[in-house]
Amino acid sequence: MITVYDGLHKVKRAMIELAEEKEPLVRATNEMEINMNGIAMPVLRYLNNPNPRYRQRAEKDEQDFKRFSDEYFQFVGNQSLRELGDEYYQFAGNLTLRELGLTIGDLYKDFQILGRELMDKKDQQEIIFTTIGSNWRISMPSWILEAV
Repeated sequence: MITVYDGLHKVKRAMIELAEEKEPLVRATNEMEINMNGIAMPVLRYLNNPNPRYRQRAEKDEQDFKRFSDEYFQFVGNQSLRELGDEYYQFAGNLTLRELGLTIGDLYKDFQILGRELMDKKDQQEIIFTTIGSNWRISMPSWILEAV
């Protein structure tokens, strides 16, 4: 009976240790996911209404993603988590936690670049529309402008 109790106590201690080490990693990955999703909404809103606050929100989500990505790699560098990840969390083509983090980072960079390019193109579009609109009014005969 004492042997069983001692074994259960060791298991409990190991579970607490694992939870304390794993919790920050799970939190960092959840926050990375939130910020990755978070950058899409401001970009889409900016395309609908080019308000600078949407661009600022996307930039804030980029900074947050970077911060949590750095946390993720800090925790993945932990020896026991690295062993745990290598042993139990091989998924997505048998990637280790570190390789998975690098892949997510690469995909995020592509996503970030596309978001910025879309917002920049929207700015260019607005400039072109404004230029065309102002030139259209200047070059139109007055009798057409009166009818409009």
